[in-house]
Amino acid sequence: MLASIALLLCLQSDLDAAMASAEAFAAKNDWSAAVSVLREAGAEDVTDAKVLGTLGRFILRETEAGIASGAISGFDINDAFSDAAWVLEKACGSKGALAIDFVNWSEAQLNAGDAELAIAPISDGLSAYPNSAALYLQKARIVGSMSRDAKEGGNVKKAAKLEAEASAALVKAAEVEPKNAMPWVRMGEQAILANERETAVSNWLEAVKRDATGVDLGGAVQWLQGDAGTVVDAVIADLGSDATREWYRGTAYFAADPMPWDSVRDAFKKVLELNPQFLNAYYYLSQGAMREATRLQSNGDTRRADKGFYIAAKYLGLYIDNFGPSYLASAQSAADAGEGMVASAKWLAGHAVMNSDYQAAISLMNFATQAAPNDVEAWNNLGFFHREAGHAIQAEAGYAKAAELSPNDPQVLNDWAVIYHYYLQTEDAKALGLYEQSIDLANKLLTEGGLEAKEEARVRVALRDATNNQAKLKKGNRRNG
Repeated sequence: MLASIALLLCLQSDLDAAMASAEAFAAKNDWSAAVSVLREAGAEDVTDAKVLGTLGRFILRETEAGIASGAISGFDINDAFSDAAWVLEKACGSKGALAIDFVNWSEAQLNAGDAELAIAPISDGLSAYPNSAALYLQKARIVGSMSRDAKEGGNVKKAAKLEAEASAALVKAAEVEPKNAMPWVRMGEQAILANERETAVSNWLEAVKRDATGVDLGGAVQWLQGDAGTVVDAVIADLGSDATREWYRGTAYFAADPMPWDSVRDAFKKVLELNPQFLNAYYYLSQGAMREATRLQSNGDTRRADKGFYIAAKYLGLYIDNFGPSYLASAQSAADAGEGMVASAKWLAGHAVMNSDYQAAISLMNFATQAAPNDVEAWNNLGFFHREAGHAIQAEAGYAKAAELSPNDPQVLNDWAVIYHYYLQTEDAKALGLYEQSIDLANKLLTEGGLEAKEEARVRVALRDATNNQAKLKKGNRRNG
């Protein structure tokens, strides 16, 4: 008998050590190691609810991580969740099982693909823990899912009954734990699904009143979109401002229709004040300013619209300077179609130049030429902006690339020659040759005819400028204009 007691004590000691080791691995999110340690210690064979509940929870987390990483896929997913469900069912059948064990058992069954089976653990759990908000929340989740399935299947009557049951579960969760924010968050989500946006916002605000720290602002913005601004403002009023909260405030108001530009601007400027590393704030400031300027333009307020477009250009330039390289891959597909960021950059650059902000214009064109390396207009504009900023060498490189891409464009050739003639004041022979090419091409195009009115006017300007510039250079005149 003494030997049996000693053996049991030894096994318990091994389990205690395994539990400590597993918890340490779990703290590092190494769920596989945590599960292995417990299994090697024989955790599946005991009747200890704490050990079994812990093992089941870790199997759940291991499975979720495996799915996220791609390590678990196909039928293995169902098998893994079923494994977790088996262990958790055993835990819930043991003395000392906790309410969370029943919740986890239910979650495992639900993820294994059986909502009906997922209800049973909740019923068992509520018998033992009738005042557990977590169990009522899980019940609402499962029944809500079943309601949506019934609705999709055309069983409207069943869907309505299940939806009412889910609502009742949420109300009960709020009743048993009055300070818990989550029931109100879930009621808000349910209201959104029913297209009751005012009710949804009201429910989320109730959640903030109970526990502002328990409200996921990312979730609020995802569910409520533009209506989330009110909720975020309430959280900030309770907890104070930080960069993350201001970020969510900005994104919420950005999603609103109509967009309150002042709120968007103030939020993202505050973000950058609190944390200059939130570089995406520049992008939202740019896009927000552009939307506001477009609105002003449509209302006939061109003066304020032009100012707004310049602000958009400035912020987009700052975004590109700080974050542009990371955006190139996602911009490329749009650039190929002549749309998206490249088109915006080219268009806004003009507004930057109107305000003599050549640095912003150059930043925008640097991005455009990287994202769309065969865009002649972008390279030509880059050359021009560098020229106006006093960067003659960089200007020459821009014009040279434009000429390489479009060697038969008289205007591009004239612009390239101008850099040698008036700015670098080097290679006069090359400048004269480029002027000559420009003149010849222009005359040829005009003689052949068939040009659209706008293009014909452009060619005539190139012919005039190249002719005048060539004459000046032959006389040694280096005054431009």
